[in-house]
Amino acid sequence: MISDRRREAVSLGPGIRAHHILWPPSFGGAPLGARVCANALAALVFLTALVQTYLCFYWQDDGQADDSRYEDLWFSALMMAVPILLMRRRLAHALDDRRGVWPGLVAAAAWISSVLVTSLVLLAVGLTSHETYCSAGSIPPEHPLSDSVLPTAVLGALAAGSAVSWSVWAVSRRRVRPDSLYRVWLTTITVTVVVSLAPWLRAAETCRTGA
Repeated sequence: MISDRRREAVSLGPGIRAHHILWPPSFGGAPLGARVCANALAALVFLTALVQTYLCFYWQDDGQADDSRYEDLWFSALMMAVPILLMRRRLAHALDDRRGVWPGLVAAAAWISSVLVTSLVLLAVGLTSHETYCSAGSIPPEHPLSDSVLPTAVLGALAAGSAVSWSVWAVSRRRVRPDSLYRVWLTTITVTVVVSLAPWLRAAETCRTGA
């Protein structure tokens, strides 16, 4: 009797494994398509947070920075909103196991826009240099994310997401819904990576005028 109660107390619940809690996009019991879409949506949101943080905070307090960076900021946000919204709709269809012409069109649009828009935004950010925003004659600084800063921030955000997910699941007495746990996890990793990188980017050296 005692052993049965102990096993029940420490069990994760019927059909639930540890990775379903530590990595909520795995969605226990959901179709494979839903799990793929959940991971893709998380990647899109996380990438958008990284790009926006970089564009927003790196040149924030530099008087030499050109105002065109605000155009890039809004452009990347609006561009990434398209695949994010489409993938979100595709995830809803996959969780409900909807089939037909309309879900198929949404799925195709979500994946095509994700590949195209992500490639375009990453290319635009990759081609952005100090010459884009700084005045002529400035010395190119060392890239603020060239060291281990970015990997450390990403790993820290993922660890924080898993920790918060497990805490929420434990506090809710294993009653939290998988989709709610997914939203908590996604919000946590996004906020954490922004909070981690923003001070570093703002303090990093940007435009330097040569002697």
